[in-house]
Amino acid sequence: MKVLELFSGMGGMHYALMDAGVTFEVVAALDISEVPNRVYRHNFPDVPHSAKNICGLTVRQWQQWAVEAVLMSPPCQPFTRQGHQKDTQDPRSQPLLHLLTLLPKVPTLKYILVENVKGFEESEARSKLIDTLKSMNFHWQEFLISPMDLGVPNSRLRYYLIGQSSELAFQFPTRSEIWTDTSSLRKFSTSLQTPAKLKSFLETNPPITSKLSDAMLLRYAEVMDIVTEESERSCCFTKSYGRYVEGTGSILQQSGDLDSVYRRFRALPKEDEAQRVAVLRELDLRFFTPREICRLMGFPEDFEFPPESTPIHRFRVLGNSLNVKVVSFLLQLLIPR
Repeated sequence: MKVLELFSGMGGMHYALMDAGVTFEVVAALDISEVPNRVYRHNFPDVPHSAKNICGLTVRQWQQWAVEAVLMSPPCQPFTRQGHQKDTQDPRSQPLLHLLTLLPKVPTLKYILVENVKGFEESEARSKLIDTLKSMNFHWQEFLISPMDLGVPNSRLRYYLIGQSSELAFQFPTRSEIWTDTSSLRKFSTSLQTPAKLKSFLETNPPITSKLSDAMLLRYAEVMDIVTEESERSCCFTKSYGRYVEGTGSILQQSGDLDSVYRRFRALPKEDEAQRVAVLRELDLRFFTPREICRLMGFPEDFEFPPESTPIHRFRVLGNSLNVKVVSFLLQLLIPR
């Protein structure tokens, strides 16, 4: 099956295809961002890869590639509060809108998978996507899924759409509403599992640089989302993880009693910073490492970052990536094996 990867990032869609057991060839992978492109090329040096602007794609190129499946994760900023929810009026929606003019003109196309943030389902862009699929005589199913739904201890709720040509048939009963409960789809996929604990995703010897600084401990003590190796959950890791603490992802507690430490911490005067830090240090708090976040996001152990990439670069591309296991689950629903 000939696959076109659009907004390919660090290669999450490619790894999902491998995990799903699909026989495929990526005819091209495109993304305009150079940092994730370096990660993609490092892991898939033989895949035709380009930083070309997707708005420059033509029907002729698609027809030359004989694309059978397109997997895409368009920019999410137009559909987020931080991005002011400008939707189709946001210039960053232009690549998606351009693609919607091309899709009906590709006769070989059989499958489509789209990933985006929660909120896309209420957008004008989503309405245009659905109208395009209708014009192509495709049928589709929409989902709102978090890795937690598949037993992975990490929250990353995202919108997904899978669609296929009307000459094909889904192996599961579709619904007109957005699917949010994956448990009834267990028999159609190997991706669903019993909830796992964080300890199975942790490195044995994490670098000392993953520890929080004194300044971070004092500033963010009351807003950190703290988890332990026994936890069956963690918060969504964003591209700001490692630089900021509040709302960017969970912090790992490696020792001590959380309630006891915080009782003593709160009883100390704010002016006594040294003692307050010393109390918090009993918890041995640290950031999750890029490798641990890779594991939570479903990337295999042989995935590598380019050696020149820094931890901040790695957190940034991971924060913009997708969960491989969730996409693998959807590909198993979409494409017969």
